[in-house]
Amino acid sequence: MDTFINHFFAYISLSMLCVAIILSAISFTAHRKHLTMQEAAHIGLLYLLLFCSGIGFLWDALFYATLPGASTGLQGLFALPMSWQISGAYSAIALTCLIGAFSNHYFRLASIILSTAVMWSQGIADCYFNHATILAQPLLTYLNITAALLTPFLLIALYLVSHKHKQATAAAHA
Repeated sequence: MDTFINHFFAYISLSMLCVAIILSAISFTAHRKHLTMQEAAHIGLLYLLLFCSGIGFLWDALFYATLPGASTGLQGLFALPMSWQISGAYSAIALTCLIGAFSNHYFRLASIILSTAVMWSQGIADCYFNHATILAQPLLTYLNITAALLTPFLLIALYLVSHKHKQATAAAHA
């Protein structure tokens, strides 16, 4: 059980993507009626923004604030002198994504663009700097990097599908 908890929090991108997918699937099956594509995209986008972007970045902010040496030590780097600034940036991104999960589509688009830029830069940095972790746990590290690079594509695709519904209803009412 200790190993599972350690891996869950060490590979937070992968963990939060799995949680978002599981909760989306539970939500889909909990609706007894047939969901349209736009409703399903809205539910999936809500859980992805809530967990992958919001809680994932909040965990990163907490990790950099409380354990700045350990957070960079896991990546094979030295402790950053700007850990508080990184923690503040992650907190702001997490707050934006948590509000965007329950807000209108403009705020949701802003949080998707922001989290996309950060997740892709995290994934690229993990590929470049995570040599020690890749050697220790290659499968989990590659899956975590893949989750960090794949989640923004899912966010963008689900936003486009759910936004088409908003455009179609606005055109029908006009």
